Amino acid sequence: MAGVVGSGGITVDAEGGNTDALSYSIYAMNADATCSESPEGTPVATGSTLGSSTELSSDLTLDPGSGEAADTAVQLCFVVDAAEEGFAQATETSAVWTVTATSVED
Repeated sequence: MAGVVGSGGITVDAEGGNTDALSYSIYAMNADATCSESPEGTPVATGSTLGSSTELSSDLTLDPGSGEAADTAVQLCFVVDAAEEGFAQATETSAVWTVTATSVED
């Protein structure tokens, strides 16, 4: 029996001069996969600006472990892209992503 993240979203708290010039995508990947600028995985959320919050666009399937032992992890890969126009060099920008989800039995 798998536990499936059935609903949820991403809230982003971003600040700095480039929040509107940066976008992001979040991918679900196998635990042993490599996170890169072009990840092989399922996109679960995207934001047109760094500060934009969004709903999960795809469910994450999480298999339960046995007792207190965890099963296989799902790795999340965060990819941030800069716009060709409007991106200011030498400007600090930071973001904190909060993932909220509700687990349901499959």
